[in-house]
Amino acid sequence: MEKREVKRRKLKEVRLAIPTKGSKGMEDAVSNVFGRAEKFTVVEVRDGSIVDVRVVENPAIS
Repeated sequence: MEKREVKRRKLKEVRLAIPTKGSKGMEDAVSNVFGRAEKFTVVEVRDGSIVDVRVVENPAIS
């Protein structure tokens, strides 16, 4: 089997949506089901540092 080299590139900005059970953001419990989570904690990471955390309602439940 031929070995291939994989080039990795660094992402400068990433947004993560984590399904959560309440409004405490990073301090909240993670929901077991993504699509049925009450809320999402959206974490914005720029250059390896967290620059913003916000909680949004799940529009599929509202």
